[in-house]
Amino acid sequence: RSAQRILDVGTGTGVLAITAARAGANSVVATDVNPSAVACARANVRQHGLDSRIVVEQADFAPRSPGAHFDLVICNPPYFKGVPRNHAQLAYMGGANLEWFDRFTYSVRPHLTLHGRALLVLSDAADLPAIMERLSAGGWAYRVVARRDITIEVMYIVELVPRNL
Repeated sequence: RSAQRILDVGTGTGVLAITAARAGANSVVATDVNPSAVACARANVRQHGLDSRIVVEQADFAPRSPGAHFDLVICNPPYFKGVPRNHAQLAYMGGANLEWFDRFTYSVRPHLTLHGRALLVLSDAADLPAIMERLSAGGWAYRVVARRDITIEVMYIVELVPRNL
C-alpha cells in the first residue's frame, strides 16, 4: 500500500524518516521530544539532501499542526518498562506500566487518514503481551508483518490499524 504522507514518531537520528523518503514518500514529518535528537535528525536529513521532503520538529508525538494527516505512522518506540529520568532514557523507557503506548494512541490516531495505519518496531526483550494489551485497549487491531532474529533478540514489525470502538 502506498503511503504518501508519513509521520515518524521519536525519530532519533532520522533513519526511518530518511528511509521512508528514499523509498518514495512524498513528505515525511519526523518528531522527537529530545532536542539533541532533533538536531541530529536535521543534520542527517540535510546530509542526505532530503530537506525538501522531510521536516523535523521537536514534539512529543504528532506535529503541532492540528490539521496534519498521515497515511502511515512509523515508530521504534520506547518498549521497556521504566520511568525515564532524562532525555536519553525517553528513547527506550515507556513508563512503569508502558503508558507511552496510551499516549501514542491518543496523540497519533486523530492524525491518521481514513485508511491510515502505523508500523512499530518491537523486540521480544520487551513485555510484548503487555504492549499488545495496551494497544488493543486503545482501539488498534494488530498483526506482525515482519520478524527478524538477531543475535540477542527477535525484532518484529507490527502493523496497527484503528478499530471502530
